[in-house]
Amino acid sequence: MFGHSASSSYPRTGTTSPIFVSREPSAVPQFVTVGQDYFLVQVYAAQVAFRGNIWDKVKRLVVTSQVNLNHRNLDNRGMRAIQRTRDVQKNHSQPLGLNPNLVGLVPAVMPNISLSIDFILDKENRLAQLGSLINSDSFLNVVSLAPGASAVAKTVAQLADKVIQTFIPAEENKALLSFGGDFNLATRQLQEGYYVIIGSKDDQNPLPDSTAKLAVQDRGLLVNGQPATQWSYIVLDVQRTDLRPRELNDGASWDIKLREAEDEAQRVTLNPRATNEEKTQAWNRCSKLIEEAQTLLRADDNFLPKDATNITTAAIHNCQKLVVQDQSTARGLESSKGGEKAPAFSWSPDLPNTLKALGLDPGMDLEAAMNEYADQLIATRRKLRALGVS
Repeated sequence: MFGHSASSSYPRTGTTSPIFVSREPSAVPQFVTVGQDYFLVQVYAAQVAFRGNIWDKVKRLVVTSQVNLNHRNLDNRGMRAIQRTRDVQKNHSQPLGLNPNLVGLVPAVMPNISLSIDFILDKENRLAQLGSLINSDSFLNVVSLAPGASAVAKTVAQLADKVIQTFIPAEENKALLSFGGDFNLATRQLQEGYYVIIGSKDDQNPLPDSTAKLAVQDRGLLVNGQPATQWSYIVLDVQRTDLRPRELNDGASWDIKLREAEDEAQRVTLNPRATNEEKTQAWNRCSKLIEEAQTLLRADDNFLPKDATNITTAAIHNCQKLVVQDQSTARGLESSKGGEKAPAFSWSPDLPNTLKALGLDPGMDLEAAMNEYADQLIATRRKLRALGVS
């Protein structure tokens, strides 16, 4: 269940299902659409409330997370991480300084994802000696589809599993509270905004009923307008974007080829006396490099096919501007330095055939298409910077 309605009901203790809370109640819902969008998931706020008899003999709490993106790059398994370990102070509520990023910016290509954050009791304080190491984020990972990042996530997940298995006996290795949810992207159950999960193990502080009004404010949770100090809770922040900028390529080989193509065009620009034959040869080399880059980009799991097209088309546009527009500037510089005047510029690249070879519309209005794409990039980059993604 991914809503909060008068017809829903929760047990007195345990955890609720994820309850969606809009960042702007009047805004139009922005669903994550498979094959069209990218999304990321952060922990916006988290709190532990140590109340009830269950805490009497507990010395320490371990907070773990598990993310399953159901993608072949991650072997369709959950990536476990140890978020924090804390001393227990009964009858207190305590904000948790959790790692804000659970899922990095990934394309919506999977049918569903699963997220959970578990509170595990360390009754004998076994992890005390590892506390500083754990709280320095040594057992954290941000799950994404990038080959390097996914390899790191797998390694960290294995280490986190071994630490838990080694220091907390199997009979105790059960979550006291498990905050989790399965989000079905195929049926548009995931949307941009907050997902709140509330937990309680105290009969004296039962879970709020289905009529309660939730709001997320100042990195905390309000229930019926009051701070939710009597419950443990997690607030997940889901963000979506229309595209993934080229610079977030994680050092991909296709980006190297695109830069080589742009460098080739730049070399022609800096040679005001290049012959038409030399210009044609340079353009053909640019086109070949872009074609090779396109093949690699289409196989990159980090980027949707539409962005492979946009990035490829933008590279063609960049090269065209370098070759056509900037050569007149280079000739002007040559003349201003007292050099022999370069011959009149009479060459232009065979743009329609280049576009056709890349499977693009040879009659497209390249300038208009790239202006629209540039506007989308500006908005996306601004949003990602605000989220600390660069």
